[in-house]
Amino acid sequence: MIEVGSVESERRLRRFLNNRALLNAVASVTLQIVTIINGLIVPRLILESFGSELNGIVLSINQFLSYISLAEGGVTGVVSASLYRALRRRDMGSAKSIYDTMTFFCKRIAWLFLGYITILSVVFAVVFRSEFNSGFVFLLVWVLALVQIVQYGFALAPRTLLNADKKVYVVAFVQIGMCVLSLILTIVCIRLWPNILLLKIATGLCYLIQPIVFYVIIKRRYNWHLRTKRPMQLNRDLLKKRWDGLLISFAAFIHNNTDIVILTIFASYLEVSVYGVYLLVTAGIRGLVQAISRGIAPSLGHVLASGDKAKIRRSFSKYRWGMFGLITTGFILVFVLIRPFINFYTRDIVDVDYDRPVFAILMLTAEMVYLLRESHVNLAYAAGKFKELSWVCATEAAINIVASLIAVQFWKLEGVALGTLVAMIWRTLYQVVYSHKILNDNIS
Repeated sequence: MIEVGSVESERRLRRFLNNRALLNAVASVTLQIVTIINGLIVPRLILESFGSELNGIVLSINQFLSYISLAEGGVTGVVSASLYRALRRRDMGSAKSIYDTMTFFCKRIAWLFLGYITILSVVFAVVFRSEFNSGFVFLLVWVLALVQIVQYGFALAPRTLLNADKKVYVVAFVQIGMCVLSLILTIVCIRLWPNILLLKIATGLCYLIQPIVFYVIIKRRYNWHLRTKRPMQLNRDLLKKRWDGLLISFAAFIHNNTDIVILTIFASYLEVSVYGVYLLVTAGIRGLVQAISRGIAPSLGHVLASGDKAKIRRSFSKYRWGMFGLITTGFILVFVLIRPFINFYTRDIVDVDYDRPVFAILMLTAEMVYLLRESHVNLAYAAGKFKELSWVCATEAAINIVASLIAVQFWKLEGVALGTLVAMIWRTLYQVVYSHKILNDNIS
């Protein structure tokens, strides 16, 4: 038997960790690919079967529903860090307390979400007029909210625990299964019962399987009793720490969600539908790049913890230039192929013009600038600079909102993309400068 601390034991441990990291990375990238495929097929089917107006309404409602993620604030990041430390020490009592705290918090979010859905359903039915009757739009909001309720009320806490325990691959494979099942149900519903309400109810109910699978895995893995009305002991300090990451989460949220909301209010559902089709491309690229980046980021964190400045600079330089090469190469291809792809994807859709070359250039440039800062942002996060970045994140969000609100009055679709680009340039330039500060500081 190999002695603990021996060279062979260390090699085996290192090999095991590398294999686990590789499995997690492969699973994450596979999930992104499946998500992209799902995201390309489903909107096309909806466009063909129900038209651009209804597609725009669905996109708008989903964007407004996603605002509930602001209630989560920065709690997921704080909980993940606390769980990692507890699981690393094999302190299952602390891990259970942290998990119970997040479960309790998620239930509070779910109740808050129900109130928000009630208001949102009335607003969409009465204020945002469309060719569909108010009763239909009211029901559509509640049906689309089903997936969000499941995700935040039941799936978020177990998913966070499994990710913190380096079981990213488990979460990814479960989500891949849900994506595939959802796509199958979508195709079946559209072919047999072409009704958007029935389609979204069927796909929403299939996501109820996800938290059930997570709970079964957790009960077997940790032998915890999960059916409790409320946690025995809440970690209040844990919830207070979430404010450190709130503005950072808010800035990312604004980048991902502002444009469609502004277009809903100041443009039309048809313009929202156009934006949504181009978003399929940018969101797909973003997902792939971030999946690769997040697989590298933990290693950067370990190097930072070593305090070896020369090694930190070498590692970050490789990370930064590797990401730069990946992103620029990818976007050069996308800039060339975006118009042929959009024209092919929206063929036979004639209720609105989807060929918007100026908008495509602005939107892709904004997304490329956003991703080019990925390595710099991860360096700051790995160094624990959450509070230090709060003000620049708040500034980025403000610039994005104000610039988009002004520009949309003159250029509609192109205006919101321009507003986003201005905000992305500001934050990216700051992150590059701040990276030099981090690298020059003494890191203990």
